[in-house]
Amino acid sequence: MSYRSTKEKREAQETARSLYVQDGLSLEEISRQTGETLRTLSAWRNLGEWKVIREHNSRTELDRLNSLRDSLLDRAEAQFKDGKLPHTEIGLVTKLERIIAQRERRTLEMAPGIVLHTLS
Repeated sequence: MSYRSTKEKREAQETARSLYVQDGLSLEEISRQTGETLRTLSAWRNLGEWKVIREHNSRTELDRLNSLRDSLLDRAEAQFKDGKLPHTEIGLVTKLERIIAQRERRTLEMAPGIVLHTLS
């Protein structure tokens, strides 16, 4: 790879970090998008503890999603008491349940790596 300034390297690393932590992409996907080698991305991930950060963000997101689901269920219950059918709320709860299940699966898939990282 050609010479890059410190600023360019920092920007490339931040882009890769964002793709990994916020977008949940794998290192292979990030490599295809950015052109960085898997070795470089792996080093950045390990030095920056991206796995730990992604897990923390994922857990926070799950907490927000669960809270939103609980709020929608409360609204649906109130509408039932008023003799109304809460179609919108039920549809949204169903979508949230699917999203929550996806996030929980991703968290479970990441758990062994986080434990190994913590132990090493």
